[in-house]
Amino acid sequence: MTKATTEAAGDGGATGEDFSSWLLEQAGSQALPKRERTRFQLLASLSALLKERGVTGVAIGDIAAASGVSRPTFYTYFNDLSDILVQLLREFSGMKWRESRQPRRAESVLAVIRDANLRYCRMHETNAHLYAALESVAPNLPEFAAMRHEMNTRLARQVAKRLSATGLVELSRASQEHMEALTLMLIAMTEAAARERFTYASERLNATLPRTEDFSSAISDIWERSLLAEMQLRSQQDY
Repeated sequence: MTKATTEAAGDGGATGEDFSSWLLEQAGSQALPKRERTRFQLLASLSALLKERGVTGVAIGDIAAASGVSRPTFYTYFNDLSDILVQLLREFSGMKWRESRQPRRAESVLAVIRDANLRYCRMHETNAHLYAALESVAPNLPEFAAMRHEMNTRLARQVAKRLSATGLVELSRASQEHMEALTLMLIAMTEAAARERFTYASERLNATLPRTEDFSSAISDIWERSLLAEMQLRSQQDY
């Protein structure tokens, strides 16, 4: 394993939010065929190099050398630099690696939201280089927008169902749909705020909310006020 990939494995892996660590786990898994392990090693090397140099600073020879394979071997897995970048971002945008992390604790729905927002912010902080890569290529690849929409819609439905299941209010189907729409707006706000804080390194946000925990708590405060106000409003309208 190279220095770059070793450092990636040790950076944030303990929190379970580091995508590079997951890639290296797959690269070292004896449960996978050798070809798949090599493929994951190449992806892990690209991820580490993106963190070090950015999208424009990586070449195929760098990825091959960091993975301990030859350039011809690289081409048995990927067509070119664009191909491996897209495949890396597909893996990152998918749910498989996130679902392999530790399950949520059984708590109140608002506590779950706070915990989920903290994990999301930590993930955005640890993988800022991959979100930056997504920003650069996603406008030309509609599949990423569709994948993000699917994940966000699924999350919004889960939040609305969990809020309804608290028993605090009885919501009609129409009110649940309003709740889902509000949750989608909150998810979009969270994505934009995290992008500003971690991908673009906003000086104002860094100065005002220097710790990831503080930043996440500020976001969760907005979620909590918005959702509780919506629940109260919809409850009144349903009766």
